[in-house]
Amino acid sequence: MDRRAGFRKRTEMKQTSLLSVCAQLPTGVPIEKGLHPELLVQTSRVSPGNWNQVGTQSLILCPESTGIDSRSPVTLCTNYSLITMISRNYSLITMISKNYSLITMISKNYSLITMISRNYSLITMISKNYSLITMISKNYSLITMISKNYSLITMISRNYSLITMISKNYSLITMISRNYSLITMISRNYSLITMISKNYSLITMISRNYSLITMISKNYSLITMISKNYSLITMISRNYSLITMISKNYSLITMISKNYSLITMISKNYSLITMISKNYSLITMISKNYSLITMISKNYSLITIFLINQ
Repeated sequence: MDRRAGFRKRTEMKQTSLLSVCAQLPTGVPIEKGLHPELLVQTSRVSPGNWNQVGTQSLILCPESTGIDSRSPVTLCTNYSLITMISRNYSLITMISKNYSLITMISKNYSLITMISRNYSLITMISKNYSLITMISKNYSLITMISKNYSLITMISRNYSLITMISKNYSLITMISRNYSLITMISRNYSLITMISKNYSLITMISRNYSLITMISKNYSLITMISKNYSLITMISRNYSLITMISKNYSLITMISKNYSLITMISKNYSLITMISKNYSLITMISKNYSLITMISKNYSLITIFLINQ
């Protein structure tokens, strides 16, 4: 039995999910060439036609009009129009969110991640699918891949609904907290920091994750970025659990003590000073850090606010 006959036999199944088939195909199995919108539905059939050699990690195909040699592997990542099509089909996004092996495959393909990062409508679609966000949160290799792609981080920073979705998923927050390169990537993107500052539920979620607080404390550029964002400082000042979490992390206190602009920013926020004044463990922590005391002593407005608040 030749390869085509073998594949034809496998396609006798009625209502076979295109995604499930793609995720299970062994390397070298041919898939129909040509892209049609009707393939992008939950119960599509894969039927024989003009063939293209596609490997397991390549997954999908390109239209014939691309002029790609039929003997070469064709990947989803080379086809931006396909990415756009996916971004318009919510049922397909839902299907992807239910297929962990496919998510795992995506996480191994950096060029695909890059392609996703260029398509805002797809990012928006992802932001509406909580099950997909949950699936992402279980895949560390994908989180690592995201952390290497600055354009994707930038795209995320422009999508408030996605930020909100992240804020509802604690396992994803935990996953982020284990990835220092992602924390570093966030620290370089001011628009993302600004977006975080507008989302109180995300700030609350961060405040419940000590490992993330610890990770932040090791990243000076992120501390610096925070110091430039007054709305984020204000948001922090409204969250007592976060203040408490900070008070338990000496390395973060030390990091703060090295950043004068942050100290200045704190000095302009009366509600934060009030919050600090109610937290004895934080005051105790401050008292053990001479450089921070020195930094405070150089900031007259901060000392004035402290005196008023006693």
